Amino acid sequence: NVHLGPGVNLARVPWCGRLYEYLGEDPFLAGALVAANVRGIQTSNVSACVKHYLGNNQEYNRNGMDAEIPMRALRELYLPPYAAAVDAGAGSFMVGVNMVGGLRNSANPTTLGMLFDELGFEGFCMTDWAGIVV
Repeated sequence: NVHLGPGVNLARVPWCGRLYEYLGEDPFLAGALVAANVRGIQTSNVSACVKHYLGNNQEYNRNGMDAEIPMRALRELYLPPYAAAVDAGAGSFMVGVNMVGGLRNSANPTTLGMLFDELGFEGFCMTDWAGIVV
């Protein structure tokens, strides 16, 4: 069983149509909230699926958007809530359909390497709907 949430994209684009679903614009607060959500969801043998990894901060043209995020900002602002989710034991992640640095999240060795190698995530990833590029 998988619960599609919580969503921890940072509120960076004010007209993002799904801000109501995310945990705010502060990486520290979002990290604390996602950790509590993950622990609560997973008390019932349900895997929390933290979404939408990584840089999926707008709805307009999100299938074609390339998030050009400097590496320092990626590590200091965008990654900490996901790190908190990994530390809380999240069972799965949903990767966003957007690109980061010109590569789709579902096939991006940099962003996936950060999740699996640097953060030590041991669960599974699924793509957002229509997020696989072959």
